[in-house]
Amino acid sequence: MFDPLPQIRDALAGLDAQVYSRWPRKEDKGTTITLTTITNRQSERNPVTDQIAVQVDLWAEDRDSIRTLTPQVNAAVCGIGYRREYAGEDEQISSAPGWKWRKTFRFGRNVDKRSFRLVD
Repeated sequence: MFDPLPQIRDALAGLDAQVYSRWPRKEDKGTTITLTTITNRQSERNPVTDQIAVQVDLWAEDRDSIRTLTPQVNAAVCGIGYRREYAGEDEQISSAPGWKWRKTFRFGRNVDKRSFRLVD
């Protein structure tokens, strides 16, 4: 089984945000990026490949921070070989403490289990 989160976390490490492999549980200062694996299963077409999908959420106090990070997150994750499958609207929220804005991305790809390379 392939774990995509360390590779994506490393790609996002240079951005001006804290990166976590969990949902925010407490109020953190500044902008936060959370990573969640949403699909990790064997491909129906090819037994040596797994289908991988990851959700990347941006959490910020203001919309400008979301707008600044959006193209940077997209470029970083697509730059390591994933494809963007979904990009949600900038969403104003009230349920997460300390954050007022959220944007959700989903990235995915197939991975060859023998070499751990992203493939089509």
